[in-house]
Amino acid sequence: MSAIILCKEGGAQAPYELKIIKKRIYSVEELCCFIYSNVYICDEELLKYELYEWLREECGLNDLYASITEIRNSGDEAYKIAADIFAYTDYLNKQEREAVCERIRKASLLSATERRKSRTDLLFLDDRYEEALAGYEELLKEEMGRDNKFTHYLLYNIACCYGRLFYFDIAADWFKKASESKYGDDEDKAALSFCERMIKEE
Repeated sequence: MSAIILCKEGGAQAPYELKIIKKRIYSVEELCCFIYSNVYICDEELLKYELYEWLREECGLNDLYASITEIRNSGDEAYKIAADIFAYTDYLNKQEREAVCERIRKASLLSATERRKSRTDLLFLDDRYEEALAGYEELLKEEMGRDNKFTHYLLYNIACCYGRLFYFDIAADWFKKASESKYGDDEDKAALSFCERMIKEE
């Protein structure tokens, strides 16, 4: 990725809120950073007309507004909109743009469950453990009664969320469930032992 990106215009007076990650941006370059870092979830934002209005009204990017609105009106392919935004800002070189946009295109083909998992993983990585916990638990409800790699993944990550929130007793219960799964492994047992030690120290 390019080392230094100069802003096309000054920053916006009023920010745009990326609701999916609950963060505000003030420039098209920050929008590019969001797209680049969140290829599995950015399509939802890229298809919103309110984003295009913000680029025009707050950032003064009339040409970009016209271009991406035309793309949007012809279909719902977010990767094409991303490519246009990247090209406008010179945020990435041609090879990098093509690689990122191909990842966005492939992400759009994922199932609804896979996309929700990706969004929940992002919440976890962003230290938003309570929100991630709610997401993982909801996914687990839909997998109730199954014992597969995905349910094991959910059990383990639910335990991790509780652990990060310092609820070691609850985390231990979930790590135990993960270890008892058909796909349980030594990592589950090690995490369970750690939680049990932390409980004794409390």
